Amino acid sequence: MSRIAWLLMVAGTRAASDWPEFRGADANGLGVGDPAVHWNADPAAGAVKGVAWKTPIPGLSHSSPIVWKDLWIKACLCRS
Repeated sequence: MSRIAWLLMVAGTRAASDWPEFRGADANGLGVGDPAVHWNADPAAGAVKGVAWKTPIPGLSHSSPIVWKDLWIKACLCRS
């Protein structure tokens, strides 16, 4: 199977909310759906709102996350 055919099959199977690469599915930085207009993730600054979940990152990270169905992937640099 050629690489182009494989890429087309993969691209055709992603969900509308998948974020498979830097700047999103269409590389334009735009997501699908209604974004939160107001949010706060810092409890010291008031009630937490507009945040579905959060998790600590065990190192330095400047990369874009990848979201694929129920999987969330984030690369980071950790000291060993």
